[in-house]
Amino acid sequence: MMYLKKILRFSLCCVAFTAQAETIDGWNIKAQAPQIHEKFFETVEMETYTGDTVLKEILYEPTKESLYVTVHLNINRNSNEGEFFDSSLLTLKTPQKTYTRLPREKDFLHNYNISSFPYLKVKKGTHNGTLLFEIPKAENQDLTVYYKETKLDTVQ
Repeated sequence: MMYLKKILRFSLCCVAFTAQAETIDGWNIKAQAPQIHEKFFETVEMETYTGDTVLKEILYEPTKESLYVTVHLNINRNSNEGEFFDSSLLTLKTPQKTYTRLPREKDFLHNYNISSFPYLKVKKGTHNGTLLFEIPKAENQDLTVYYKETKLDTVQ
Protein backbone atom coordinates (compact mmCIF):
# COMPACT_ATOMS: atom_id res chain seq x y z
CA MET A 1 0.00 0.00 0.00
CA MET A 2 1.33 3.44 -0.94
CA TYR A 3 0.26 6.95 -0.09
CA LEU A 4 1.35 10.36 -1.27
CA LYS A 5 2.35 13.29 0.88
CA LYS A 6 3.13 16.63 -0.72
CA ILE A 7 6.38 18.12 0.47
CA LEU A 8 7.45 20.56 -2.25
CA ARG A 9 5.70 22.57 -4.93
CA PHE A 10 7.40 24.23 -7.89
CA SER A 11 6.43 26.14 -11.04
CA LEU A 12 3.36 27.77 -9.56
CA CYS A 13 3.54 31.27 -8.21
CA CYS A 14 0.57 32.65 -6.38
CA VAL A 15 0.60 36.41 -6.11
CA ALA A 16 -1.36 38.36 -3.55
CA PHE A 17 -3.23 41.19 -5.17
CA THR A 18 -5.40 44.19 -4.68
CA ALA A 19 -7.49 45.20 -7.64
CA GLN A 20 -10.08 47.80 -8.27
CA ALA A 21 -13.43 46.03 -8.14
CA GLU A 22 -15.48 45.92 -11.31
CA THR A 23 -19.25 46.01 -10.64
CA ILE A 24 -21.42 43.88 -12.91
CA ASP A 25 -25.05 42.97 -12.08
CA GLY A 26 -24.43 44.16 -8.50
CA TRP A 27 -21.40 41.89 -8.08
CA ASN A 28 -18.05 43.42 -7.06
CA ILE A 29 -15.51 41.45 -9.08
CA LYS A 30 -11.73 41.56 -8.52
CA ALA A 31 -9.46 39.63 -10.87
CA GLN A 32 -5.74 38.96 -10.80
CA ALA A 33 -3.90 39.32 -14.09
CA PRO A 34 -3.59 35.98 -15.89
CA GLN A 35 -0.56 33.96 -14.77
CA ILE A 36 1.15 31.74 -17.37
CA HIS A 37 2.52 28.31 -16.42
CA GLU A 38 4.47 26.04 -18.73
CA LYS A 39 3.83 23.16 -16.36
CA PHE A 40 2.87 22.22 -12.83
CA PHE A 41 5.56 20.25 -11.04
CA GLU A 42 5.76 18.80 -7.57
CA THR A 43 7.89 16.42 -5.61
CA VAL A 44 6.04 14.11 -3.23
CA GLU A 45 7.19 11.80 -0.50
CA MET A 46 5.88 8.31 -1.10
CA GLU A 47 5.83 5.53 1.45
CA THR A 48 5.92 2.02 0.02
CA TYR A 49 4.25 -1.04 1.53
CA THR A 50 7.62 -1.99 3.03
CA GLY A 51 7.78 1.27 4.97
CA ASP A 52 10.53 2.75 2.80
CA THR A 53 10.21 6.40 1.87
CA VAL A 54 11.03 7.56 -1.64
CA LEU A 55 10.71 10.88 -3.45
CA LYS A 56 8.71 10.94 -6.66
CA GLU A 57 8.39 13.80 -9.13
CA ILE A 58 4.95 14.44 -10.59
CA LEU A 59 4.63 16.63 -13.67
CA TYR A 60 1.42 18.03 -15.15
CA GLU A 61 1.92 19.49 -18.62
CA PRO A 62 -0.58 21.00 -21.04
CA THR A 63 -1.02 19.50 -24.47
CA LYS A 64 1.79 20.01 -26.96
CA GLU A 65 2.52 23.65 -27.84
CA SER A 66 0.13 24.90 -25.12
CA LEU A 67 0.37 26.71 -21.79
CA TYR A 68 -1.72 26.72 -18.64
CA VAL A 69 -3.15 30.07 -17.54
CA THR A 70 -4.55 30.70 -14.06
CA VAL A 71 -6.69 33.64 -12.99
CA HIS A 72 -7.58 34.26 -9.36
CA LEU A 73 -11.00 35.84 -8.88
CA ASN A 74 -12.89 37.30 -5.93
CA ILE A 75 -16.58 38.25 -6.08
CA ASN A 76 -18.86 39.78 -3.47
CA ARG A 77 -22.50 40.86 -3.20
CA ASN A 78 -24.46 41.33 0.02
CA SER A 79 -28.01 41.48 -1.33
CA ASN A 80 -30.24 38.89 -2.99
CA GLU A 81 -31.27 41.43 -5.62
CA GLY A 82 -29.98 41.00 -9.15
CA GLU A 83 -28.80 38.16 -11.30
CA PHE A 84 -26.96 35.02 -10.25
CA PHE A 85 -23.21 35.02 -10.81
CA ASP A 86 -22.52 32.28 -13.35
CA SER A 87 -18.85 31.30 -13.54
CA SER A 88 -19.42 29.59 -16.89
CA LEU A 89 -19.68 33.13 -18.32
CA LEU A 90 -16.05 33.90 -17.37
CA THR A 91 -13.72 33.72 -20.35
CA LEU A 92 -10.10 34.38 -21.25
CA LYS A 93 -9.60 36.20 -24.53
CA THR A 94 -6.56 36.51 -26.73
CA PRO A 95 -6.52 38.62 -29.90
CA GLN A 96 -7.19 35.38 -31.83
CA LYS A 97 -9.75 33.45 -29.76
CA THR A 98 -11.92 33.17 -26.63
CA TYR A 99 -11.27 30.35 -24.14
CA THR A 100 -13.39 28.86 -21.38
CA ARG A 101 -11.97 27.29 -18.25
CA LEU A 102 -10.92 23.67 -18.36
CA PRO A 103 -13.68 21.21 -17.50
CA ARG A 104 -13.88 20.20 -13.85
CA GLU A 105 -12.52 16.71 -14.45
CA LYS A 106 -9.30 18.22 -15.82
CA ASP A 107 -8.97 20.74 -13.01
CA PHE A 108 -6.15 19.56 -10.81
CA LEU A 109 -5.59 22.77 -8.86
CA HIS A 110 -6.68 21.04 -5.67
CA ASN A 111 -3.45 18.98 -5.87
CA TYR A 112 -1.62 22.23 -5.14
CA ASN A 113 -3.96 23.33 -2.35
CA ILE A 114 -5.35 26.02 -4.66
CA SER A 115 -9.10 26.37 -4.45
CA SER A 116 -10.83 26.48 -7.79
CA PHE A 117 -13.57 29.02 -8.33
CA PRO A 118 -17.04 27.55 -7.60
CA TYR A 119 -18.79 25.97 -10.59
CA LEU A 120 -22.24 26.75 -9.21
CA LYS A 121 -24.36 29.79 -9.93
CA VAL A 122 -24.41 31.94 -6.79
CA LYS A 123 -26.93 34.56 -5.65
CA LYS A 124 -24.97 36.43 -2.98
CA GLY A 125 -21.99 36.26 -0.64
CA THR A 126 -18.24 36.29 -1.04
CA HIS A 127 -16.63 33.69 -3.27
CA ASN A 128 -13.07 33.35 -4.48
CA GLY A 129 -10.86 30.89 -6.23
CA THR A 130 -8.76 30.22 -9.27
CA LEU A 131 -9.79 29.48 -12.84
CA LEU A 132 -7.64 27.28 -15.09
CA PHE A 133 -7.36 27.72 -18.86
CA GLU A 134 -5.21 26.10 -21.55
CA ILE A 135 -4.12 28.17 -24.54
CA PRO A 136 -1.66 27.77 -27.44
CA LYS A 137 1.86 29.10 -26.69
CA ALA A 138 1.61 31.40 -29.70
CA GLU A 139 -1.35 33.24 -28.10
CA ASN A 140 0.15 34.14 -24.73
CA GLN A 141 0.13 37.91 -25.30
CA ASP A 142 -2.64 40.42 -24.55
CA LEU A 143 -4.66 38.07 -22.34
CA THR A 144 -7.88 39.60 -21.01
CA VAL A 145 -10.50 38.25 -18.64
CA TYR A 146 -14.20 38.82 -19.34
CA TYR A 147 -17.41 38.24 -17.45
CA LYS A 148 -20.23 38.11 -19.97
CA GLU A 149 -19.19 40.83 -22.44
CA THR A 150 -17.45 43.06 -19.89
CA LYS A 151 -13.66 43.18 -19.75
CA LEU A 152 -12.45 42.91 -16.15
CA ASP A 153 -9.73 45.22 -14.88
CA THR A 154 -6.91 43.06 -13.58
CA VAL A 155 -3.84 43.74 -11.50
CA GLN A 156 -0.38 42.24 -11.89
